[in-house]
Amino acid sequence: MPRITTSFTSSYSIHEDGWTETLAGLKFLISKIEEVEKEGDSFNSVILLRLVFVSSSYLAEQIFISSIDKYIEGKEEFRELASEFSLKKVGISKAMKEWPKILTGTKLNLGEGALQSLREITNKRNDIIHKLSDLTQYPNPSETAKKVVFTATEACKLIENHFFPGEEFTYKEWLEQFPPEKTNFYKKI
Repeated sequence: MPRITTSFTSSYSIHEDGWTETLAGLKFLISKIEEVEKEGDSFNSVILLRLVFVSSSYLAEQIFISSIDKYIEGKEEFRELASEFSLKKVGISKAMKEWPKILTGTKLNLGEGALQSLREITNKRNDIIHKLSDLTQYPNPSETAKKVVFTATEACKLIENHFFPGEEFTYKEWLEQFPPEKTNFYKKI
């Protein structure tokens, strides 16, 4: 009897935390949006795009919170303030405006580039979550999704760099493994 041989290869990534899982999920979502668009299903491509807005905003919130936690860790002068740094009390938009200045003496520049676009993404996320309907039409959901993810990852780098200038971005290797397509920053339609 002839012998048959075959090989099987499997690979996976063990994620560090919710940030890396979300990044990988966003990459997958974009591929699904592209598939759905090719099938001509604009309704479901927009539904998936809404998940991209929510998840991309979450990426930035995670990096902001972890940067704050790491920055105040072990610093006696912030011990009393530590309980004040709760997003449940303040909200991400207000926290991003106020906390960097309180902690580092310098505000985040939210008025230009990736951080300005991130504000628009966060506003869209709030509309999606807190309003009953979001009737925004997107002529090309997959391209919008790529812009949203690229903007969010660039904003994450800026946020972390604000607290830790000159240090390598925590998730540099993950961005190499799951690179967002380089594109323009997201702009509100």
